[in-house]
Amino acid sequence: MSACNVYRFPMRDPDDMSGLAGLLAQGKIAASDIKAVFCKTEGNGLNNDWTRLFVDRAVRMTIAAGGEAEAEALRRAILVLISGGSEGVVSPHMLVFAAAPPTGTEPGLALGMDIRDLAPGDLARKSHASITADMVRAAMKATGAEDPSQVGFVIVRAPSDPTKGATSPRVRAAVSLGVAQALGEVAGEIDEAAFLKDFSKFCGRVFVVARDDTTTQQVIVLANAPGGTKGLRVAAGTLRDPLDSPGVAAVLAELGIAAVPQASPDASARIVASLSKGDPPGDGKIRGARHTMNGDGDIHSHRHGRSAYGAMIASVIGHSYCFVSGGAEHHGPDNGGLIALIARDEGFSA
Repeated sequence: MSACNVYRFPMRDPDDMSGLAGLLAQGKIAASDIKAVFCKTEGNGLNNDWTRLFVDRAVRMTIAAGGEAEAEALRRAILVLISGGSEGVVSPHMLVFAAAPPTGTEPGLALGMDIRDLAPGDLARKSHASITADMVRAAMKATGAEDPSQVGFVIVRAPSDPTKGATSPRVRAAVSLGVAQALGEVAGEIDEAAFLKDFSKFCGRVFVVARDDTTTQQVIVLANAPGGTKGLRVAAGTLRDPLDSPGVAAVLAELGIAAVPQASPDASARIVASLSKGDPPGDGKIRGARHTMNGDGDIHSHRHGRSAYGAMIASVIGHSYCFVSGGAEHHGPDNGGLIALIARDEGFSA
């Protein structure tokens, strides 16, 4: 089991590693403590977004203190997730997840991880969902959580295949449904025919990215478990559409924060991380009104979606450090999405 602290730093540009470097230089954490680094950066967030590779390398080089070989070795051990596209009010920032000493037997934020290499024939198939479900169960066990209800959120960096068209959406579908199976959100066996078709089946506690730079899949489970970091908690919930501010408020309420209609400045400062997935509604309507986000020839629909969800979420949590991502297949209800929030209890500081 690994108690977990979460640190957030603003980024003035894509290679601004000052927050991470300072955390290491000050001895607040050791490089070996780092389990994951997430960056929300400039870039378009699409297939030709080379910002992701640039920032990924900068992160690993900073942790490895400049050693090229060691930086490459970190690719497997640390989940580095770079999300391009800081549209609208979304502020570029970095989240660092690091192991911490247990703080007792009361529930607190805990992190568990499982890493496996996948065969090309498993990608985006039923077997991919099954492997993912097994990985979630293993990572959950590592947190000390005994029941899926203690799991707050699951983050997966999954391999994809750039040589086959539309593989990444199917990867996200397979992985999301595999997580749903492990958490008991979908009953029975996963049917491959449901991928990208039956959107009544989804997971409300998952964030999946598909990347074609590796065959390795990394799964992180964040749970509120005994022995975790007392004073930090995670909660997640679904969003019916990009206007669902009450859905965000409901997740805040689970963390003891009121949004009426926005979190107070003091409460907002306690919200360390906001992680969400959402696309423009696929039926072309938002609560009966037509929208044009999926047919805009100038701006990709993912960029519209990130901007819409980011602005709505920021308006409720009271700050713009919103890690918003597109590609939300089977993440939350049809035409909607989901959000996870990590917050400090009053008086807690990492």
